[in-house]
Amino acid sequence: MRTKCFPGSVNPEDGTMQMRSITFSKTFTAQIFVGQRVGYSEAIIPIEEAEKYLQDFCNTVGFCVTITPTKFIYKNVAASGEPISGWEPGFIVGIIQYPLYPVDESVLRARAETLANTLKDMYQQKKVTIVYSDETKTIN
Repeated sequence: MRTKCFPGSVNPEDGTMQMRSITFSKTFTAQIFVGQRVGYSEAIIPIEEAEKYLQDFCNTVGFCVTITPTKFIYKNVAASGEPISGWEPGFIVGIIQYPLYPVDESVLRARAETLANTLKDMYQQKKVTIVYSDETKTIN
């Protein structure tokens, strides 16, 4: 982590220069992709279930994540040849390295995998995918 100071804006009241700083760290990102359809059924588990779990997790370990609704669109025929809907709602959980409070990358990866495994079970998914800065992993 490193910090750089630079001139910012001028205070309109007294004309003094306000200093700003930028803090840098090595980039780390993880995105966890989770569908909300229970298995291959028509039942959908609300995103609010994930939000509650994520809030509890973050409160417990002192962490921050994002959650973004998404829609998965896929072939509308199952491997068995049976017709299926071809789409489902889902969400993406985002994790970044926050430069002001850096965490070792191994800890961030462990947290991402803990979240992915728990959400996979909660949402009764066959698999979930984690996209890291440098690799992609599917948990079956």
